Amino acid sequence: MAARDLARASGEYFFKFQFFVHQVTLTKDFFNIERPAIAIRFLDFPTLVIHGELNSNGLLQFCKGKCTSFKMSSETLRTALASKPFYVMFIDANTANIKMLASSNVNLAVLSQHFLKPEKAETNVRRNYLVLFD
Repeated sequence: MAARDLARASGEYFFKFQFFVHQVTLTKDFFNIERPAIAIRFLDFPTLVIHGELNSNGLLQFCKGKCTSFKMSSETLRTALASKPFYVMFIDANTANIKMLASSNVNLAVLSQHFLKPEKAETNVRRNYLVLFD
């Protein structure tokens, strides 16, 4: 198969955003949580909620994640990542009274600059991962 047969045309492509939470260490201030969860807000997509379990040793165990697939042009994705942060919120997801306990945002502009370079006709589709630890 020739290299030109593997080249992709410009346009919209499928992307997958995956977020996985292992565990969270809590201070004593957070031990009265009824339904601990992490809420994730990525671009303009619906908020993803990952529920965890509080162990007796103070570790909030998740060991699970969520993902979303979407179709978008790489140029539109690059622009969106450069201008919209990724939000992570620690919430008490008690259905009677949902409370946001902590929040943070992550600037993903480095992702758009490093991984989403301008398209070229001879560029092949490849996978890229960005691992964030805190």
